[in-house]
Amino acid sequence: MMAGAVLGNELVKLAPPAAIETFKIAYFKEKYKNLYEDLLMYTVDMQSSYEYELLF
Repeated sequence: MMAGAVLGNELVKLAPPAAIETFKIAYFKEKYKNLYEDLLMYTVDMQSSYEYELLF
């Protein structure tokens, strides 16, 4: 039983904590906005709208 507890404790240490600092995600609002606008034209909603024809 003690060996199981020690093994469980070591396995918990291997898992990274679920925090955004762990993954060091760089979030830039302007970059996200530009990527969102670029990808928006490929959505079904945009392609089926009247505005899509005006883009080209």
